[in-house]
Amino acid sequence: MTSPRAVRITLVSQLKGCVGAALAVLAAAGCASHRVPFEVPADEVVEIQANRVARCRALGAVRGWNANGASVAENARRALEDVRHKVAHLGGNAFVVTRRTDQVWRSVVDADAYLCPSWEPVPGLAPR
Repeated sequence: MTSPRAVRITLVSQLKGCVGAALAVLAAAGCASHRVPFEVPADEVVEIQANRVARCRALGAVRGWNANGASVAENARRALEDVRHKVAHLGGNAFVVTRRTDQVWRSVVDADAYLCPSWEPVPGLAPR
């Protein structure tokens, strides 16, 4: 027969283990649910010129790269695709390339990400 003190100690240690496991699950769920509220599909992200960002909201800088592709052109294309995915993850729909480096073994593209309005009230007319 076990003493009441031993039973109490066993119950407390089991409870601590359950609470610890529950906190770990909640922490993991909180990290997993941290997402951008609205993510644009990467195939809808477009490259624009710097003079077209007047009505856009800047989201930050991104860097896309690719290495060891079959050719310099493939590395460059995949680096731009990487930029598109990163802009989409930030919630943007456009980017302006600020620097591009294409070398034999890798390509790197630095860009500024933007969220731009998808409509223009009157083409060519600046907003008030």
